[in-house]
Amino acid sequence: MSYRTSAARSAFRERSGKLRRSFRYAKVRPLALPGDIRQLVFHASVFHLSAALEDYLLQSLTAWMFEVQRRTGANTLLPTRLRKFLFLKANEGTLRNLVVTGSEKEALDRMDGPHSGLVWLRDSDLVPNYRFYDPAIRDKKFPSVDNMDALFRRFGIDNIIDKMSRKSRSDVALTLKSFIDVRNSIAHEAPPELTEDDLERHFGSVDRWVSLIDRILHSQVIRASGRDYWQV
Repeated sequence: MSYRTSAARSAFRERSGKLRRSFRYAKVRPLALPGDIRQLVFHASVFHLSAALEDYLLQSLTAWMFEVQRRTGANTLLPTRLRKFLFLKANEGTLRNLVVTGSEKEALDRMDGPHSGLVWLRDSDLVPNYRFYDPAIRDKKFPSVDNMDALFRRFGIDNIIDKMSRKSRSDVALTLKSFIDVRNSIAHEAPPELTEDDLERHFGSVDRWVSLIDRILHSQVIRASGRDYWQV
């Protein structure tokens, strides 16, 4: 099936487009805006661009799980690795308590409950109707190199950063780390001096990353679930 832009990518484009217009307003008015004000705009642009990328990751993956749930799909429509992860996450406290106390009875009693996660191990069961999206995404949605690799591995996509690098013939790990380092410096340290070229480069990089991820994820959704589960 040919690629179609996801709803999450369309939302990202709209958000980044508005942000880019704000940056360019400051960029083309060097005489109207003092240098320190322009730097504040540039810094805010990086911060909001990072947030837009983070939100894209959340929305694109949540949309897949939501579509399977909304259409009352079977567990087999989701990647096996994701289902195993959700099972482990549902029993995180139980397993930790078992290691500490050694109480098999308590652990087994807890796993008899309605949210034990055993549903994820049964192929024939339907995806449960409670909200299960957050545990699968939220702890890894900050777009660092390690987080993105770990996040997409849960959804059956190994080494997504390497895949993005091969498709774009560029070092995505290096440019992503550079972008996140700038974002973190603005948030936690002394903000760096940014140039117009720096901002144009960051906007271009993040746009390319979202495009690459969207295409890779599209292929995975179609392969695992089918075209009806790709939200456009």
